[in-house]
Amino acid sequence: MTDENKRGTIEENKQLIASRLKYLRIKVGYATPTALARAHDLSVSSYQRWEKDMNMNMNKLYWVVDIHGMPLGEFMSLKVD
Repeated sequence: MTDENKRGTIEENKQLIASRLKYLRIKVGYATPTALARAHDLSVSSYQRWEKDMNMNMNKLYWVVDIHGMPLGEFMSLKVD
């Protein structure tokens, strides 16, 4: 795989993670990223960035996925409407 292909895959995965975070937030009833962040003592600006596919470290990803009560594998295979 070329470096360019790797970058494309990374960007695609970041976008998938961001869309899943947004999907789950809305599904559980939080209208805005701010509402979810405040309810779970997360940084509002960080959570907003995560939903816009900005870099997120794995510890934060595990933490946010845990808020939704699912294992990471289930999150990664989630089909977004």
